[in-house]
Amino acid sequence: MLWLLLSLTAALLSGVGIVVIKEALLKEHAMEYCTVYAFFSFLWTLILLPRVNFHLSITQFILIYIAATLITLALLFEAKGIRHLEVSIASPLLAFGPAIALILSFVFLKEKISALNSVGIFLIVFGAYYLETHSLSIHIIEPLRKLISHKHTMYIFIAMVLIAVGVVVEKYIVGTVDIYTFIFFFALFIFINFLILIHIFHDGFHGISHGIKNAGKWILLTSLIFFVVRLLYFKAISLFQVSLVYPVLKTNTLFSTVIGGKLFHDHNLLPRTIASLIMVAGVFLVVL
Repeated sequence: MLWLLLSLTAALLSGVGIVVIKEALLKEHAMEYCTVYAFFSFLWTLILLPRVNFHLSITQFILIYIAATLITLALLFEAKGIRHLEVSIASPLLAFGPAIALILSFVFLKEKISALNSVGIFLIVFGAYYLETHSLSIHIIEPLRKLISHKHTMYIFIAMVLIAVGVVVEKYIVGTVDIYTFIFFFALFIFINFLILIHIFHDGFHGISHGIKNAGKWILLTSLIFFVVRLLYFKAISLFQVSLVYPVLKTNTLFSTVIGGKLFHDHNLLPRTIASLIMVAGVFLVVL
């Protein structure tokens, strides 16, 4: 069950990262944040240089670039959505990612899961959605009601779909490329993509400098956290089915709520506790 330990550790760390990201996005423009984040993320991967294989095929480089581009766009749409929407609307919608990834991995990777595993994934998705809506004190239907009525809500939905597609592509790649090589080039290509985007749609190096000055310490911390998360997550999907690893990773919603100090407040304690137990039950069914 090494994959489960890796996935849960990644979920815990990314839960911390989510709290830090929300702090950073209060201080920074989405494009500037994403570019600085991509820059710091690439710097951390330089640690991996002694283990990086530079002799990949053209096809492998292209696949890694495709995966990086999917995540580049997902990060940008997600950051724009989170920055311009109430968190109470944006955060619950991201919980549906594992369900989309499950469908795509079944279709394209031919991954087969049991009925109990499917129920477990549903419980994780439902628990995460329920936890987010109640921890933010809104009606459970409200985010879904606004899904097609607000362009920034659609940004979140697009990000969720792009991430799910990216998950499938990443799983395919780590079957042919070692994770250290993949993470290095993945981070490099994401940084290159954002460097191009910030020069086309924003203020280039001035924006990067502004981002570092304005929220650099938070972004640096976030990039370090998610560098470790990537190592753990990609190792996990190299060992086991991504259709099961990814839902476990998404229990980061539970951890971010706990770490954010909301779960154990007196207000709405019962619904939050129920949601947490639902997610734990989901993880148990996933590993059966």
